[in-house]
Amino acid sequence: MVILANSASDKDQVRDLTARAIRLGTEKEGDSILKPISSVRDSACISSCHFIKTRFLLVRLLLVLPFIFVVAGASCGDISQEGIEGRWTLSHRKPGVVDVETVELKVTRGEGHSVTAEVSIPGVIVPFEGTFDPETGELSLIAYKGSESATINLKLKDGQLNGEGDLPIGQLTFEGRRATGSAKTPVKMEFVGPRPSEFLRGDLPPALEKACKKIIEKTMKERDVVGLSMALIADNKVIDVLSSGWQDFEKDIHATARTMYRWASVTKPMTAIAALQLVASGDLDLNADVRKYVPEFDKGVVISVRDLLAHKSGIPHSTQTTVRTVKEYDDPHPFVDRIASLDMFVESDLIFKPGSAHSYSTPGYVLLGAVIERAGRSPYAEQVMKRICQPLGMESMRPDYIWEEVSNRNVPYQHTDIGPLPTQWDDISWKLPAGGWLSTVEDMGRFAIGLMGTELLDGALRSSMRSMHTDYGDGVKGYGLGINVAKYDGNPVLYHAGGQVGASSFLVCAIESGHAVAIMTNTEGIGLSDLAFQALDHLMDKVPSSVKSSR
Repeated sequence: MVILANSASDKDQVRDLTARAIRLGTEKEGDSILKPISSVRDSACISSCHFIKTRFLLVRLLLVLPFIFVVAGASCGDISQEGIEGRWTLSHRKPGVVDVETVELKVTRGEGHSVTAEVSIPGVIVPFEGTFDPETGELSLIAYKGSESATINLKLKDGQLNGEGDLPIGQLTFEGRRATGSAKTPVKMEFVGPRPSEFLRGDLPPALEKACKKIIEKTMKERDVVGLSMALIADNKVIDVLSSGWQDFEKDIHATARTMYRWASVTKPMTAIAALQLVASGDLDLNADVRKYVPEFDKGVVISVRDLLAHKSGIPHSTQTTVRTVKEYDDPHPFVDRIASLDMFVESDLIFKPGSAHSYSTPGYVLLGAVIERAGRSPYAEQVMKRICQPLGMESMRPDYIWEEVSNRNVPYQHTDIGPLPTQWDDISWKLPAGGWLSTVEDMGRFAIGLMGTELLDGALRSSMRSMHTDYGDGVKGYGLGINVAKYDGNPVLYHAGGQVGASSFLVCAIESGHAVAIMTNTEGIGLSDLAFQALDHLMDKVPSSVKSSR
């Protein structure tokens, strides 16, 4: 469908139709236009545990949408159809973000005013159709699927293709110029034969090694996982790390124990421990109103620290209707500041009275990070490094700031119609306390040891973290403080999953026996709970533990 608007009145009508489409989308229950294109829910997790691929870039929206383009005209000098043809590099800014991001637009002439075009980001090319009016030099685009929509208005003048995008998250400014060099066409990744694999130490019992290799290869083949690493924990140590596939497929760099992966939401139990440590030291009150520590977040009702920990705050999750504060920042990376990070959702309405229900919320844990920072009187990241990472020997652990060079950082992959392809990292600095750390899988395994033991947290607070503050309905699974709790074959377990751009992760701990499995991948949208629990079964069966049940 193509709507041509060659007059001012037509143009206004198009804008009205667009606004109506967006408005209707926001009114449709359970289908917000701010909802990411896709989400991940791990099969072992209950309905409140969503592991989401957050998308703010327009390109992410375009990757899966059928395209409908609206062309709006105004009077200006004549431009030939040839003037739009070719490749353009479009730079754009997200509201409140200083960093500039780019995509490539390739335009080919069709009949009359019609054109065909392709939008490219690294590794992915998206075809679309549209219309260019040589008399006006203006091109306005709308893309939507269901309630998700976005519009772009571009104008070609003096060899530049500039304009704005009207998106649900606000206005984006585009500046285009003729592209140089050659464009890359994505190539389908062909996995021929078994994926490359390695063991860090290679001294597992043969039966366990064989079983783990088999279930890893099966999972990776069935789910098109590019690279994966798994840490096996028993007797308070990481007994081995199994890696399979590629850290970088194109360069044939294999995944290893040194590969750096995103933690995603497995970060949340670590942040919960950081908060509970402050409770233990008397610096933080679980029942206090968060406004005592962060008055900048004021919803006119009491939200307790406990509410944040248990996902009972009423703060909407990233997949729900969140309202972002649009402002400009002097700092090129403003969301390293925990208070500035609140701008991503501080204007959002609560979805229920705090304490009255349970609803998984990444923004709630972002606020918890700000609370920790104020209560602990030092930056959140410094507290985590000092009180958790250093005592456990987690030497590779670091905040995931994509503008920093990181040795052995994996290439991120996403799923497309032709299989997994490389994608772009997104800036997740704003949600560091909820899912913004980076490490090797061995360091996630070391965290599992700390989570099960008494070095980080002891006594009543450790028991409270492991208690079922929300029952998922069967009396067997529920949510504690920052961690899922369950009975698995009669054994108490703690677990959490994670998912975001270029990452899927899972951690499960059998707290009485001291066995644990940590899994990290460079491919988003991968359910890992079945693999983790199968590996835990083999580990508990073939490596008896000497750890006492005092855990």
